[in-house]
Amino acid sequence: MVAGAAADEERLDRLRTHYGQEAFAELAVTITGSQIYPTIKRALGAMTACEIVSLPRP
Repeated sequence: MVAGAAADEERLDRLRTHYGQEAFAELAVTITGSQIYPTIKRALGAMTACEIVSLPRP
């Protein structure tokens, strides 16, 4: 799932067996949904590099 890499069928089968088909489908929807915001930003031309922010310690 990282950077468009090919799916590891053995790992997918283990996830599906361990969590069940419903949770596996939910995971697929979550992974897909996590890409919506960056894709919309890119499509609107508002994509900028992320910046790491350091917060002061109390």
